[in-house]
Amino acid sequence: MSTPFGRRADVPEEVRDYVELEFSLPRGSGPGTLLLHARNTLWAAHLEREMLAVEPGAVNPLYAALRTLPKLQAAVRTGMIRELALLVKVEESGKWRTIDHVWPVGPATTRAVAVPVDLSGVRGKLVRIRLESSAGLWSLDRAALELGPPRRVNAVELRATTARDSSKRDRRQELERADARYFDMPNAERAALSFRAPPPAPGLDRSVFVKATGWYSVHPDASRAPRVDLLGLIAEPGAFGRFSVADVAAHAAGGAR
Repeated sequence: MSTPFGRRADVPEEVRDYVELEFSLPRGSGPGTLLLHARNTLWAAHLEREMLAVEPGAVNPLYAALRTLPKLQAAVRTGMIRELALLVKVEESGKWRTIDHVWPVGPATTRAVAVPVDLSGVRGKLVRIRLESSAGLWSLDRAALELGPPRRVNAVELRATTARDSSKRDRRQELERADARYFDMPNAERAALSFRAPPPAPGLDRSVFVKATGWYSVHPDASRAPRVDLLGLIAEPGAFGRFSVADVAAHAAGGAR
C-alpha cells in the first residue's frame, strides 16, 4: 500500500498512509462484504522483531501482566489495532467511521480476507471506503465489494479422528475443545491431524478452514540489546509510525537506531 522510504517522521501526514476505494451503490443496497487480498511487508516483520526484542528475563513477567491486568491488556490491544492493523473506514456524511480492522497476517503469502461492511449510514450513489495503517506495513493486491447479505453456506465442523505428535502420542484430548488444556510446542514440535470428510454436496464447492485457539511465546535473542522502549510506543497515537519512518531512514543511511 505504501513504502516507509522517503518520509519525514516529524510530519504527521507522512507517518500514516491510506488508500481510498470508491464503489457504485445501487438503490436499495443493504449490507456488503469487502473482499481483500493483502499481506504485510517485510518491513512490518522487521519492526515486530524489534518491538519484541525484550530482555529474556522480562518475557514471562510481561506475559503474566498481560494475562492478569485487564486494563493493560486492553490498552495494548487498542494500540496494536491503531498502529499495526489495517483499519477499515466508511465515509458517512463527510466523516470517516471505523467499522472494523484486519489483524497483521505476516509477509509470507497473500491472505484472502472478508470484512462485513455496514452501509446503513451511506447516502447517495457512491460508497467510499478507506484502508489505513502506519506507513509501509501493508501490501494490497485486490479489493472488491460484494453487495447484499453474506451468502448462505453449509458449514460442518469436524472433530479430529486422529491427532498425534512427533512421538506418536495421542493429542486429541488437548485439541478437541477450547478448555485451557494446551498442546505445548516449545521446541519445533508438531502434530498431524486427520478428519473424516463428509460427502461432497452436488453443485457446491468445498472450502476448508482451520478453527484453532492458542498463543505463542517470544524467544528473544539474548545477544541483542533489548528494545523495551518500543513497547511504550504502542500507547501513544502515531509514535510507532514516527519510529518506523525514522528507523528506515537510519537503515537507508547505513546505521540503525
